[in-house]
Amino acid sequence: MSQEEEKRKYPRINCQFFSELCDEDTTIGVGEIFDISEGGAGLESHTPFVVGQKTLIKFMLDGELIVLAAEIVRAEERLRRKFYGVHFIGMLPETLEKIDNFVKKTRPCESKR
Repeated sequence: MSQEEEKRKYPRINCQFFSELCDEDTTIGVGEIFDISEGGAGLESHTPFVVGQKTLIKFMLDGELIVLAAEIVRAEERLRRKFYGVHFIGMLPETLEKIDNFVKKTRPCESKR
């Protein structure tokens, strides 16, 4: 088990969600969520972010728009692709429940990225 996995409070599952990245009400970029848990997600985007930066992430989950505030907690570039680890902040209980239900119905597994 890697140090990063040991730090994770919740199991992550692989997924593929198109996401819109926003600063307040303005779209600043797009990305793909490639893994998700109740506490955060893995995100690939060409939009440059720095660790500590906050953003809004919008994506569709089971046909419903999810909008979450997130903080960039990890940034990495490999083969000219940018990968970020984000931590969800200030999540409403009903949103947490939706993500939790999605994770539970999908087998937890290690991210491949």
